[in-house]
Amino acid sequence: MIMSLKDDWNFTIEGFVKITKEGESAIYTAIKELKDFGYCREEKIRDEKKRIVGNEYTFYEEPKTQSVDNQLDCENQDLGFLNQANQGQISTTNNNTNNKVLNEIKEKEDNKLSSKRKSNNQDVLAQYDLMDVPSEFVDVVRDWCQYKRERKERYKTQSSFMAMVNRLIKLSSNNVDKAKEIIEQSIANNYAGLFELKQRGNNNPIGFILEKGREEKYKKNSGKNW
Repeated sequence: MIMSLKDDWNFTIEGFVKITKEGESAIYTAIKELKDFGYCREEKIRDEKKRIVGNEYTFYEEPKTQSVDNQLDCENQDLGFLNQANQGQISTTNNNTNNKVLNEIKEKEDNKLSSKRKSNNQDVLAQYDLMDVPSEFVDVVRDWCQYKRERKERYKTQSSFMAMVNRLIKLSSNNVDKAKEIIEQSIANNYAGLFELKQRGNNNPIGFILEKGREEKYKKNSGKNW
């Protein structure tokens, strides 16, 4: 699109945003990728006091290396000078070149997306050392870390990961079935951490041992105070 603009079109980022559906950040990202591929050069424009007052973008139809670019003579360059201040756009149409640029950028974006998908599909425990995690707790810990991933949270260091594992083992008294209940409790209540299991209804009062023969009576009158 840039290379096909009219000769008298004054290039600015703000102006380019107006004729596209992209925002400024997307335009700057695209220009950065063009620079990475050698299709664009950016130079700062300074006033007499050496203050930056704008940028001048040079776009090439073919990628240029830095060493070759420095040797080019302005009189025979096949390019367009674009200035945010007052330079006009040199109109040049080359569909094959434009498609090549777009395809290279698209390929780069696809590679980024593919890498991100692989990261999301990766085992949530892949980044941690599981040597000190009891084997029977590995699957339980994996379920908890998967839940944390869905909340866009994670244990960033090995020490924080092991602190979670040790807490789970302590809360569950080293009982993997109880550990599963603890995790299910946190997931069901959308907790960010692990906590002791809540007392369930119809349990005997803590600290009391019922006398023989009164257990049935307690069950029938569990709502009363003892």
